[in-house]
Amino acid sequence: MEPLLLLNSLLSAAIGGIIGNRTDEIFCRVMQEVVNRLRQGGSPVNHDLQRAVREAYLRATLVVCYALLRRTGCTSTSVEARP
Repeated sequence: MEPLLLLNSLLSAAIGGIIGNRTDEIFCRVMQEVVNRLRQGGSPVNHDLQRAVREAYLRATLVVCYALLRRTGCTSTSVEARP
């Protein structure tokens, strides 16, 4: 009976490994496609991603603008102080 249990364990491990490898391959392929679309600047995968990318872009632009204002010593009262 022990050889049968050993065979069952080995088969289970092998099948689990095959399924895991296939799942990992599919996941990596999907993630690579997402990365490629983001790099190419094409249409985002979905509307939420588009909104998140745009918000990140705008926030980064603000950070650069405020850094430039600080560097030049601008003391205008019309510029709201933001981090």
